[in-house]
Amino acid sequence: MNTAIRCIVLLGCMLNFVSFAGRAPLFLTAVIRCRCLKTSSRVNLSLITGVTVINPSPYCDKTEVIVQLKGKRERCLDPKGKLTQALLQYIHR
Repeated sequence: MNTAIRCIVLLGCMLNFVSFAGRAPLFLTAVIRCRCLKTSSRVNLSLITGVTVINPSPYCDKTEVIVQLKGKRERCLDPKGKLTQALLQYIHR
């Protein structure tokens, strides 16, 4: 009986993934996408508390640079912008 239940659950999971035919299931759509929809070319440097660089992945083909600002806010920077390039050089030395 226990094996039958496992088989039914496994079959249900397989049908769930197959039924989407190339689309991501609803519970994965929040994870499989770029975090930065809009980018900014400027930010007040005195407000920056941290920098995160997310390299391209299978789910997002862009490099994303996210700065954490005071007040627990985040802003995406244009990775090709002069400010972003200078900021990344400063961090990596």
